[in-house]
Amino acid sequence: MVNDAEENAARDKEFKETAEARNEADHLAFSLEKAIQDAGENVDAADKAQAEEVIKRVRDAVASDDPARIKEARDEIQKLSM
Repeated sequence: MVNDAEENAARDKEFKETAEARNEADHLAFSLEKAIQDAGENVDAADKAQAEEVIKRVRDAVASDDPARIKEARDEIQKLSM
């Protein structure tokens, strides 16, 4: 019974980390998309294209439910957003 609890705790921790990464990535994608829309024509075309590509990769990663892919996409959009 204790072993089951430990196994479940590890899975729960992984699930929580994945959910947090998914939520953060989705939030960052939404925020970046909104910032681009708000800036309108003031955003360089190359920067806008790069941001839109990263947003697409984030949304694809979130839809995949692959924890490693979600975390990688989250990290990528964080770097771009800074």
